Amino acid sequence: MISNILNPKLKKDDRVLVLEPIDGKPRSVTGLVDIRLFSGENNLHLIRSSNNMWKASYDSGTLPRDLKQSWSSFREAVKFLEGYYAKRNVRIARVND
Repeated sequence: MISNILNPKLKKDDRVLVLEPIDGKPRSVTGLVDIRLFSGENNLHLIRSSNNMWKASYDSGTLPRDLKQSWSSFREAVKFLEGYYAKRNVRIARVND
């Protein structure tokens, strides 16, 4: 849940969201999930730009179209990403600053 991963002490403009599958396996019915996101080979970042908007980014590969947007707050971005990944049987385990 969002309250478990948001930490008011997070200060960096580039934060890594650590993802893990729920019940051991992600769903691919509603969209493919890069399994490298679970092993650490690829990471999902939320990056604050100079205009204070948050954008998602991968270390490598192309973001799904639904994630190619901006959010006005970190909390808003995480809330959207939680919903997006929940439909794919994936949860945000923690945020690394």
